[in-house]
Amino acid sequence: MKLRKAIYIIFLILIILAILAVTVLLFAGNAFHFVNSFIDLFSLFGLKIDYLVIPENISVFGIRIINIDASPLALDNMFLIQLKVWPIYLINQDNIFDYISLVLNFLMTLTRIIMIVLIVYVFLKLLFTCFMAAHESSSLVAQDGTLKQKETKGYQVFMFIRNKIIHFDKLKFEVISFFRFLINNLVFKITLIIVSCFILNAIPIIISLFLMYVYMFAFDATFFTFIPKLIRYFLPALIYLWPIIIVFVIRHFNKVRRWTGINRLMHREALNEAAVSSMGVMNCVVGPPGDGKTTLITDFSMSFEAKVRFTVLEILNKYGTMFPDFNFEFLEFCLRQEINAGRILNRVHIKAYIDRISFMYYYPRKRLDHDGSLKDRANVKGHEPFIFGYKSNKMHSYDGLKIITIFDALIIYLEAYYLFIQDVPLATSNYPINYDHVAINTGHFIKFDYNYFERSEVDLLYYDSKAFSININYDDFRLGKKFDPERISYFDSGVITYTELDKERGNKDDLQSLSKDDDFVNQLNDSFQDFHKVIRHSRTLDHQPLIKVFCDMQASSDIQAKIRHLFDTIITIEKDPEAEILYPFNWFLYPLQKKVLSKINEFRSIYRENRRDLSLLSFLANKIAAKLQQKLFIFENTYQSRSYTLIIKHGSEDKDQESKKVAYFIQPKKIYSERFATDIYKPVFENTYKDATVSVYHSAQFKSLYPSSDDLEYQEGYWPKRLLKGLFSGLKKKGPSGPGVKEKKDEKLEELSW
Repeated sequence: MKLRKAIYIIFLILIILAILAVTVLLFAGNAFHFVNSFIDLFSLFGLKIDYLVIPENISVFGIRIINIDASPLALDNMFLIQLKVWPIYLINQDNIFDYISLVLNFLMTLTRIIMIVLIVYVFLKLLFTCFMAAHESSSLVAQDGTLKQKETKGYQVFMFIRNKIIHFDKLKFEVISFFRFLINNLVFKITLIIVSCFILNAIPIIISLFLMYVYMFAFDATFFTFIPKLIRYFLPALIYLWPIIIVFVIRHFNKVRRWTGINRLMHREALNEAAVSSMGVMNCVVGPPGDGKTTLITDFSMSFEAKVRFTVLEILNKYGTMFPDFNFEFLEFCLRQEINAGRILNRVHIKAYIDRISFMYYYPRKRLDHDGSLKDRANVKGHEPFIFGYKSNKMHSYDGLKIITIFDALIIYLEAYYLFIQDVPLATSNYPINYDHVAINTGHFIKFDYNYFERSEVDLLYYDSKAFSININYDDFRLGKKFDPERISYFDSGVITYTELDKERGNKDDLQSLSKDDDFVNQLNDSFQDFHKVIRHSRTLDHQPLIKVFCDMQASSDIQAKIRHLFDTIITIEKDPEAEILYPFNWFLYPLQKKVLSKINEFRSIYRENRRDLSLLSFLANKIAAKLQQKLFIFENTYQSRSYTLIIKHGSEDKDQESKKVAYFIQPKKIYSERFATDIYKPVFENTYKDATVSVYHSAQFKSLYPSSDDLEYQEGYWPKRLLKGLFSGLKKKGPSGPGVKEKKDEKLEELSW
C-alpha cells in the first residue's frame, strides 16, 4: 500500500507540474489583459501608470480584430474615432481575403484527407477480401482427442499482451482508482481552480465588472470601454477551452434529452392511469390469441395498483390534518404492534379496535375485553397514553358536507394506513405479476417508488425490488358453495386480475350438464358473479372504491350472459402499430448505430460461413457488436412506446350502443421488465416431458408430398384410422382371392394416397 501511495503522489506531482507548464504557456497570452486590468483599477484612485496597449493585429480564426483598450476615463476624440472605425476592420478587404484563404486551405487539406482515406479503403477492401476467402480450417479435435479452438497468431499475440503484459482489467481498475483519487484530492482541486481562473481571465473580468459598477453613472464609459474589454477577455478562454466546452455542452444536451425522454414516458403513463381510472369496476379484454390481452390487463393492474397507493396516501393526509393535536404517530405504532401480534388481520378488525378505544374513552372506569365482555377497569394499562393523553377539546371536524367525529376519522385513517404500509402489492391474480415497487423505508413512514422508467442496472443488482402479486383463491370470491366451506377470508387488495376467465367459468356448452342443485361445487351454484356484482361495496374507503377487476378471454359470446353482463366495459384492441422512440433528436445517431451493427453482424455471418478459427479481427468485431447491441437494447427498451387504440363497450354488447375509443400506451420499460410470463403453464408441461422417450430428431419424417398408408397409421388419428379401415374393408370385399392376393393387397395399401 505504501508503494502504491508513493506512486500516486509522484503521478500527482507530475500532473500538477504539467498543468502549471500549460498554464504558463496559456497565461503568457493573457498577461496584457492581467496588467491592464490593474492599471484600470489604479486609475480609479488617481494613480497614473504608463498604459500598456495590446498589439492591434489580434487574430481569431484567421480574422484580424482591431484592439480597443482605453482607460475608463479616457473618453477622448481619439477613442471615439477608433470606435467608429472598429466595425470597418471586420469587413475590410484584408479580412475578406484572409477568410477566403482560410476556406481554400481547409478545402485543400480536406481533399488530401479524402484521397488518403480512399486509398486506405481500397487497400483494406482487398485485404478483407483475401482474409474472408473460404478455406478449410484445421480440425477442432486435437491429437489427444480433446476439443480445441484454433486461434490465429495475431489473436494469440494480442491476448498475451492483454492478459500477461498489460493486465488490461487491472490497468483499467488502477486508472479509474487514480482519477477518483485526483477528484477527491484537495491539492489537485485547488491547482485546477487556479489554472482555470488564469485561462479564463478571471481576475481581469472581475476587476472590469467592479469598474463597471463604479462607473455606472457614466454610460459612455460603461458601454464603450468595458463591454468590448469583456468580449476580448473571453475570446482567449473560448479558443483555449473549446474542446472542454463542446464536451460540456454535449454532455448536458444528452442529459436534457434523457430527461425529456423519461418525462415523455411518464406523461404517457399518467394518461394510462387516467384511462384506467375512468373505467368501471369490472373490465374484460376480448380478442384472439396473441392479441396482447394479458399484456394489457397486466399493465392495467400495475397502473391501478399505483393509483390505489396514491389515493390511500391522500386519505391519510386528509384525515391526518383534521385533528392536528392528535398523536397519529403513536396510533400508527400501536396498529403495527397489533398487526405483529396477529390481533388485526383485516380492515374489519380495525373498526373493532377503534370501537374498544372509544368505549374506553366514554367509559373510563370500565374495560371492554377482546371477547366483548365488560370488566372493571382497575389498573389495566392499554391504550390510555394516546387517547387519554389527547388534551384538545376538539372531538369533531366539519368538512363542508358532514360532521366527522374523531373516532370515525381514526377508523378511516387506520384503514388507509393499514393498506398503505403493506409491503406486498395491493393485488391478487391467478398468474404471477411482478409489481416491482421499491419500498423506501428510511424513517418511520414508509414510501414507495413507482418510477419504473428510471430503474438502472444498479437498482436491479443491489436492490431486491421483486414484489409478486398475491395468489388467488377462488373460494374467497364464492358466496355460494365452496371447495373449502371452513375458509373465511377478507380481501383487502386493490386490484384483481384474471387471465383466461372463460376457461375458468366454462362456456355455455360446458355448463349444460350442470345444475344449481348439484351437491358438488360448480359454476352455477358458487355465486361467483354475485360476489363481483357487490364487490365495490366492501372495497370502498372514504367513498372512494379501491377495487377494479381486469380479466381477458378469447370470445365473450361463448360464456353465459349473466357473466358477460357483469362487466362494466368490454375492451377490444383495434390496432397495434409500430413502436416509436420517445428520445428526442434521435434521427441520426440511432439509425447510424443500427447500420453499423448490421454491417458488423454481416461480417460475422460471412466469417462463420468461411472460417471456423478465432482471429483478432473477429474478436474485435464481436466486442464492438456486443457493446453496440447492448447499448441499442438498453436504448430501445427504455425509451420505446407502443400506442394501442382500445374500443370500449358495455358488457351487454348491444349493437345499438355507442362505443368509445381510448388511447393506451404500452411501454417495455414498465411492462416487460420481468412483470409476467406469457407461458405461465410451461412448468406443468415440462414435468410431463421429463420422461420423454422420443426426440424430434428421431421421429418419423414424410418422404414425399403424399403420405403413405404407413404415414397415416403412424399419426394415430381418428380420421386416418377410419379412412384406412374403410379402404381396407372395401378391398377385402371386392378383391379376388387365392394365393398371393394378400401380398398384392399390402402393396396396394402402400400406394394409396390422398
